[in-house]
Amino acid sequence: MLRKGLPAQSRIRKAIQLSVLAFFFVLPAINIYAGHVQTHGLDLTPYGRADLPYAHNPYVEVVHDLAVAQRIKAQFVPPAIGGIWTTEIRGVSLSDPLAVVDATAASLQVYGPLLLTAILPIVFTLLLGRVFCGWICPGYLLFEVGGWLRSGLEKIGIRFFDVQVSRWVKYAVLAAGVLGAAAWGVALFAWIYPPAMATIAINQHVMHGVVSTALIVLLVILLVEVVFARRVWCRSLCPGGAVYSVLGARRVLRVTREAEGCSWCRECNDVCPYALDPMRTPPGGECDNCGDCIKVCADGTLRYTLAWPWKKTPRTYRCEVKR
Repeated sequence: MLRKGLPAQSRIRKAIQLSVLAFFFVLPAINIYAGHVQTHGLDLTPYGRADLPYAHNPYVEVVHDLAVAQRIKAQFVPPAIGGIWTTEIRGVSLSDPLAVVDATAASLQVYGPLLLTAILPIVFTLLLGRVFCGWICPGYLLFEVGGWLRSGLEKIGIRFFDVQVSRWVKYAVLAAGVLGAAAWGVALFAWIYPPAMATIAINQHVMHGVVSTALIVLLVILLVEVVFARRVWCRSLCPGGAVYSVLGARRVLRVTREAEGCSWCRECNDVCPYALDPMRTPPGGECDNCGDCIKVCADGTLRYTLAWPWKKTPRTYRCEVKR
C-alpha cells in the first residue's frame, strides 16, 4: 500500500486546478499575439501598445511583455491551441472522451484520428480513475467553491434545500445526449458540459471581454448547487462524469480502508463530494481520488492502494459495522 495521502495533497490538487485554468486563460492571448506577429513578419521587440492586436487587452499585453523580456523572435509558435474540451499541445492532439462520443454520435461516423486523440485521457483514467473531474475540470473547481460558500452560509444559520438526486441520473443524461445528437446531427454535450462551457466562456472573455452565455449557464448551475443540492452536478448529472466513472471503475490507483484501527467516526463519509461511503464500501468508479477522505481520516486507516484491475474487493472492507 502507498503511504497515507500525499504531501500537502490538497494544496497540490488546488495548484493543478488553478494552473490548468490559468493556462487556458493565457492560451487565447498567446495565439492572438503570435498570429499577429507571424502575419506581419515582426520580431517580438518593443513597440507601442497601441499597435498591439486587441489593444488594451490585459492578457495580450502580458504576453507581449513576456515576449519582449525573453527576446522571443518572430518564429515563435504557440505551444497549444484549443481549450479544455479539446486541445493540441506541440502537435499532440488531446480530446475529452465525451467530445469523441459527442462528435461520433452527431456524425454517425467513427473517425479514426479523432478516436486517437482520446487515447491518452482514457489510459490515464484506466490507471488513476476519474481524476480529470477532481484534479483538472474547471467546473469542479467552481462548484467546489459553491460547496464552501454553502457551508459557510449554513454556519451562520442560513438553511438551504437538500434535494437528493440519484447518481444514476447522469447515465440517463449521457444516453439522452447520445440519442439526441444522433437524431438531430448536432453535438449537444458542448452546451451543457462544464469543460466545454468553460472553454467558450474563457475565449469569449479573453478575446472580446464579454460575458458569454456559457458563463451564465455555469453560474446558474453554481446557484442551484448552493441553494438546492450540494455538488449535485458532478455527483448526479454530469455526462462526462458518467463516461469517466465507467472507464475508471477498475482503476489501478484506489482508495482502500483497513478495518483494524478504524473508529467508525464517519468523517470520511461526511467530506466525500460524491456522497460515497468509503467507511464501509470501496468507492469504485464514482471516486475521483481527490483524497479528501484520506486527509480527514484521523485513524490513518484510509489510504491509496495500487491494485490490478481484476483484483476483487479488498478484504479490509469485509467486516460488520460497529454501532
